Formats: sequence, C-alpha cells, structure tokens
Amino acid sequence: MSHHTDVSPAFSQLGDSLAQAAESQRLLFQEMTIFVRDEGLRFTNRRLERNGEAMEKMQNCQGLPGLIGVQQEWLRGFVEDYLAQQMRLAGALRGIAHNVVASATETASENID
Repeated sequence: MSHHTDVSPAFSQLGDSLAQAAESQRLLFQEMTIFVRDEGLRFTNRRLERNGEAMEKMQNCQGLPGLIGVQQEWLRGFVEDYLAQQMRLAGALRGIAHNVVASATETASENID
C-alpha cells in the first residue's frame, strides 16, 4: 500500500510538469503568432509606402531609361525590405529557441531534484 502512495506523488509531479510545459508552449505559440503578424503588417505597410513612392516617380520619369531606373530602385528596395524582415524573423526565432531550451533545462532540473 505504501508503494501506491509513493507512486502517486511522482505521477502528480509528472502531471504538473506536463501542465507547465503545455502552458509554456501555449504562451510561446501565442508570442510567435503575435510577432509574425506584427512583422507581416510592418512589411506590408513598408512595401505599400515604397510602391506609392515608385508610382509617384513613374509619373515624372523621362522615357524608358527613367522608367527602368524607377523599376530598379523599387526592386532594390523590395530586396532590402525582404532581407531585413528575414533577419528580424531569424533573430526572433533564435531568441525564442534560446528561451525554450532555458525553460526546458529549468523544468528538467526541477524534476530531477
């Protein structure tokens, strides 16, 4: 009978650990979702701004060389914006991965103790 009471606290602790891990994952997913949404909006707004600038320049450009120059400038801006966004996303994912590892290490350490 005492063996049964010894096992119950272990299962209870395991259940608590799993609940903490699930809550951590939920918060992580929520944080990632908000970040990706905000980054997507930021990128879209920046691109709309640059598109508007290009349209204004196209109205005033002279001939085919002017049009090609506006197009090249727009394309260069697109690549810069895209790469900057990818760098921000990569940095954020590195930070999130670091936090997940630290949290998992802390939880494992608590369970070992």
